[in-house]
Amino acid sequence: MPTTITGQEIYSNQLFKSLINQLAPLKAFSTDFSQEAKQPGEGVSVQLVSADTVNDFNASTNNFARSASDNKAVTVKFGAAKIVGFNVTPYQINNFNPGWWKEKANLNAGQLADTYLTEICAKITAANFTQATTIAAENEITLKEVAAIKAFAAKKKINTRRASLGLSLELFASLESLYNQAKSGLTHAQAMSELAAAVGVAQVFAVPQLPSGLLGFIYEPSALAVASRSFRPASDKPYESVKEIVDPESGIGLTMVEFCEGASGNLHESVTGLVASEVGVAGALVRITKSA
Repeated sequence: MPTTITGQEIYSNQLFKSLINQLAPLKAFSTDFSQEAKQPGEGVSVQLVSADTVNDFNASTNNFARSASDNKAVTVKFGAAKIVGFNVTPYQINNFNPGWWKEKANLNAGQLADTYLTEICAKITAANFTQATTIAAENEITLKEVAAIKAFAAKKKINTRRASLGLSLELFASLESLYNQAKSGLTHAQAMSELAAAVGVAQVFAVPQLPSGLLGFIYEPSALAVASRSFRPASDKPYESVKEIVDPESGIGLTMVEFCEGASGNLHESVTGLVASEVGVAGALVRITKSA
């Protein structure tokens, strides 16, 4: 049993760490990742995040009596929960070293992140977000095109300083090379922060899960509403372990379930969670596509 617990701890900790990093683009939208209990099938009302206008103070016409927040909200309905996992025999449990559990976690985190982001990015269509600008190539971006994307977004009333930029893997690599981000000694977060500052946006992400024909997008948080909830069995009794893990910064939660299969002694490990999205303010996102 000690080997089982150690393996699960290594697996769960590494999977969660890897998954949170890969889901970073979600945190730039309007989100509700709280883990409050909800009734089955109930939608989650997600408040869209938007900025207020700054004006000069005037004691008569523009004083401390402010207009109510628009509090625009979107209802996000969950579909099927996602689950990823495997089972191992007692022989395998006793032969797998910590490195196996860690790498298994990294691979499954990638699978889960791909599933979540593919479903969410599928909402970024011409029908949902009509505003679009183009670049010349699918695998390369120029400084002039970066400037043009920002200028087009600004013309569409998107504040680029608080906007995020999501790009395909190829365009993201091209962008990094433009701004010479191949520095040593930087953490991933530091490198991304420096790149965003150089581009002149709030955040920059690589998004490998873009649908066909979409090369990227620049957006404010109100463009999409994203919600997450943990998903667990109704009772813990049949299982060896049911453990909920929540990222303290974002609130994203997952449930780890472990159980042993009767006389065979096989160990089953699974990770489950609910993530869904809905279109918010259509004018808060500009799609980036290839010119004809």
